[in-house]
Amino acid sequence: MKKICVFCGSNSGDDQQYQEQVQRLAQYLKTSAASLVYGGGRLGMMGEIFAAVRAQGCPIIGIVPEILRKEAVTAAPGVTLEYVSDMSARKKRMLELADAFVILPGGLGTMEEFIPGTNSGSTASRLLWLILMVTMTSYLLSCRMSSTTVSCPRRT
Repeated sequence: MKKICVFCGSNSGDDQQYQEQVQRLAQYLKTSAASLVYGGGRLGMMGEIFAAVRAQGCPIIGIVPEILRKEAVTAAPGVTLEYVSDMSARKKRMLELADAFVILPGGLGTMEEFIPGTNSGSTASRLLWLILMVTMTSYLLSCRMSSTTVSCPRRT
């Protein structure tokens, strides 16, 4: 089974496109028989991706630093929580588990979590595809990606 790691923020943002992308991603995970690996949070985008993927019945693995234990979702059937010592250990564990990565809305912390993973030889060799769903201007939300190309509409 493929494991898709989602990096995202603990705030939801105010753009309806973000919630639509979360729903599309959850549907994709279901049709691909994939599981979700994420930060284990219940707030913001993390909470939204958790709820959407859980509603689709996909397995979920949350990686939670001890300091954020009170902000985590609750373990349930189909939901596995792994508690780690700190944020660095969380990032490392998420990179170890994942076959592919998705970035959803977040701030600098979201980008900081993801970018080192793209330079890791062991992670890069397992990287099946990369879906960028958000930039600061939301430009990539409307891009189409295949295994070899990225096609984005022109903004006028």
